[in-house]
Formats: sequence, C-alpha cells, structure tokens
Amino acid sequence: MQSLCVAVICLLFCAGNVGAKTPLPQFFGVYALYDGKLIEMQSHPQGQYAISGMTVMGADVISKLSGITFRDGTIEFIIFRDSATTFNKIPLSKIARIDMEANTAWGGDGTKKRLKNRYHLMPGEIYMNVAPLKEMMVRVVPKSPLSPGIWAIKIGSELYDFVVGSEESADCVIRKIGAGGVEYTLCSQDQRTEKGEQKSPGKFVTHRDGTFTDIRTGLMWAAKDNGNPINWPNARSYCQNFTGGGYTDWRMPTQDELAGLYDKEKGGLYNITPLIELTYGLIWASDTRGSEAAIVDFQVYHDYRGWNGQSNYYNRALPVRSGK
Repeated sequence: MQSLCVAVICLLFCAGNVGAKTPLPQFFGVYALYDGKLIEMQSHPQGQYAISGMTVMGADVISKLSGITFRDGTIEFIIFRDSATTFNKIPLSKIARIDMEANTAWGGDGTKKRLKNRYHLMPGEIYMNVAPLKEMMVRVVPKSPLSPGIWAIKIGSELYDFVVGSEESADCVIRKIGAGGVEYTLCSQDQRTEKGEQKSPGKFVTHRDGTFTDIRTGLMWAAKDNGNPINWPNARSYCQNFTGGGYTDWRMPTQDELAGLYDKEKGGLYNITPLIELTYGLIWASDTRGSEAAIVDFQVYHDYRGWNGQSNYYNRALPVRSGK
C-alpha cells in the first residue's frame, strides 16, 4: 500500500515541468512557471473590487492590467502562501476589452468623454489541477494550454492578470447602463476584428501590448521608457530583460536607431513621436567610448546626439528589438 501511494505521488508531481531542476520560489507569492523560468505575478490593485463588483466604474470593471505577457498558453503556476489555506480549486477567468468607441462617460466639465483602458472580468470560471509541492506551496496546472487573450487567476479576494499572445486576441464587450443596471454584450464580428494594430500615417504600426513598430526600419519599440533615473549598465540590463509583447530578444538601441525617432516638428516637451511616453528627455544608447556611453536628447532646443559618463543616473532606458 505504501509503495502504491509513493507511485501515485510520483505520477502527480514527478511528471511535467516540475522536477529536480525546476526553480522554486524563495518568497511568498504567486508565480508563473514559463519556459523554465519563474515569473512573479502581480496582485491587481483593484482585484478585490473587481471580484466583488464594487468599483466606482460599475460591476467588474478594471482600469489597468499588470502588463505580464506570455507568448503562448503553455503556462503552469506555483503558489507559495503564508497561510494554512488548503488550495483544492484555483479558478481562471477571462478578461475582455470594453469597446471604447461604444462607451463614453460624463467628464467633470460636463462634456462626454470616451473611456480609456477599461476591461471587464467575464463571468464563468475554469478550474486548474492543483497538487502540493511542499509545505504551503502548490503547483497549479491548466487542464489544457490557455487560448490567446487576457486571463486572471482568482485567489480569494486577489486577482492576478496576464496576457497570452497579445491583448488584441481578447474578447470584446460593449458596456451599457440601462434601467436594470450595467449590462455587457459581446461585440459584433466587425467590432471584434478591430483594431489590435492600427497604422499611424506612413510611419508606425501600434500594438495593444505596449509596443509599436516603425515600418520604415522594421524595429519594434517599447511605448514608454523605464520610468526612473538609471545609469548605463542598469539601462542595458533593463533593455535585455524587457519582455514586452511576450518577446525576450529586446536590447538597448544604437544611437542611430534612437535618432531615427527624433521629430523636431512634434513640439511639446520632447521631440519624439507621441507614441512613446518619456519621463525624461535623455535616452541611453548602446554605443560606448571608454567610460562614456552615447545618448540621444529629445528635449526641445537641445542638440540631440551626445555622450554621458556611464555612471550618470539621470537618463532613461528605452528597449528595442529587430522586428517580428
């Protein structure tokens, strides 16, 4: 009987991706096991409200995603919790994009404005297989690879969202407020075909995963910089470890590549395409000479190419990759 139990345990835990070489988390949290690597999931800041239906925007409305993206749906999860909770069912739900063209709201100035970045936690759940790994740690495996779209793991009042493929693969819904309350209906086929990629006159194709492609060069760019002051070595590391759109071949751009984004006609605070959100005008480039590294300065009225000491920590990082 004891040997039979051992055999059953081995069937449950020795098969699949979790084995002797599988990394296990050292700290409490929820982790995705993808491509042999552990990725810490982010608890959604509105998770408890999205689940309970108490958001200001109405039932099950989410205004922001975590940004975690996987190329495909062959994902497993490891949950390591500081709690005696027994995990026997871990639910997954789909998140749908709310069609912005069909949804407006009254602004504070009395005018109607289009809602932005709104998502809906869809009703219905699928359950994943759960098996214990060790004390307070379980392995969670979907019963089949997840289809493209936006998903969320629900654990109690916490929500952990992620994207499989890209956001444009997600279901689309229209949000309507009627006498009976808030209602959601699936978009028509024409509305679903959407918009995941839109051409910007003559130069760029924007994607719904926080990236865009320069059709003149074939380069794919992150749609915003790293957001904080950073020196050159850390900026290079940031670019190399960036995973926007589910890709893992991001890098730091050359000075010439960055200079290709310079647009002196743009106006405003920075001379760069409005598709990129900068928090500072000086961006690191990969070119080096001795202890200096190249930069491109997108601030108005500045010469836009230059050099800074690699230890300078005021600049920003902007990842690029060489296309699809």
